[in-house]
Amino acid sequence: MLLQPKEQYLQAFVKIWTDYNMYAKLLDKMFDYLNRYYLKNQSMKSLGQVALVKLNELFYERIKNDLREVILDQISKDRNS
Repeated sequence: MLLQPKEQYLQAFVKIWTDYNMYAKLLDKMFDYLNRYYLKNQSMKSLGQVALVKLNELFYERIKNDLREVILDQISKDRNS
């Protein structure tokens, strides 16, 4: 079960997502030289892409079922009001 009210849970997820997305873009900008020359020549993903993959693996996969329930409940609430 969810420990927080549904709206707070959804707001917390959105905040984490936007903050982490900004962090990944910052990584790309800070290590632009590495991304353009070293990682590209080694056929590797950029640091920003790797950061988003890690967010998916470590965070989103754990909460996706609860998040889906919260989103569907919010949609139902909005449609009924």
